[in-house]
Amino acid sequence: MSKNILKTSCFITGDEFAQVSKESLKSQDKVTTYGLIILMVMILWFLNGFLLSHVILNYSIPISLVVSFLSMMIVYVVETSIIKMSKINLLTKIVRFSLAFLIAAIGSISVDEVIFKSDISVQLLKDNQKEVLNSPISNDINKQLNELKSKSVIIESNIQDMNSQMIAESKTGYGLKTKLIERQLIDLKNQRDLNNTNIAALNQNISNSNSNLLKGTENGIIKNVMALIHYNNENPAGWVLWSFFFLLFLIIEALCIIIKSSNNLTSYEVKKENQDSLSTSQYLHFVDSKKDPIREGLRLLHATI
Repeated sequence: MSKNILKTSCFITGDEFAQVSKESLKSQDKVTTYGLIILMVMILWFLNGFLLSHVILNYSIPISLVVSFLSMMIVYVVETSIIKMSKINLLTKIVRFSLAFLIAAIGSISVDEVIFKSDISVQLLKDNQKEVLNSPISNDINKQLNELKSKSVIIESNIQDMNSQMIAESKTGYGLKTKLIERQLIDLKNQRDLNNTNIAALNQNISNSNSNLLKGTENGIIKNVMALIHYNNENPAGWVLWSFFFLLFLIIEALCIIIKSSNNLTSYEVKKENQDSLSTSQYLHFVDSKKDPIREGLRLLHATI
């Protein structure tokens, strides 16, 4: 085993290299395993923090690096605290596995956002367009447009009827009734032209409103995640890749607590537990002596002698 790797692992776990180097190879291997696992988890949290801040939330690189460093230090404290526990209770396991599940989900989403960045940008544009088209303003304008189109159909039908009547009356001569039909036909054509002008104006209004709404549309973490989900739903290969990274991150996150939960203790761990038990026993004995004045007097007398 390389001494440099062992030194690095001892530095990460907080163990003394001089003491660990004198222990059995199995003990050294376990300390090295803990150190490398913690290092992997710290790198994973650093990567997740950076991708989440810079890629999804669009923060600047300096701010993203600060967030990444803080994330890395948080998981370092969590993992080293678990390693130093003599026994891991059920609550600790539930909390740690829940945290592992959450980080695995966030990490896999962040990686997918990077891998499918261009595709997600297109999907995000589609989602924004759907949102704009379903906005109250667009719905109101579309309602007016549909009413004008229905009116246009009626006017065209009336014009055709008037033309038929005009043709029929012109066969018998150009009289008062023919003039009346002609005036009505002119009025209908004017209504048609006005209606078409209104339809063109509404179409232009829709185009302008949609452009303004799209310009004002902001892309946040929720919209990015929803765009990724919509893209994966249309392309199942995206879910396959997401599942791969999710399982990979979940396994890395859970490795430390899985190994710590095993009953295969090394000689070094047994010594540490014995030292902890002895320290706890001495402390409890000291507390009991403080409560008992006779024991406290004898202890002071012994210390004086």
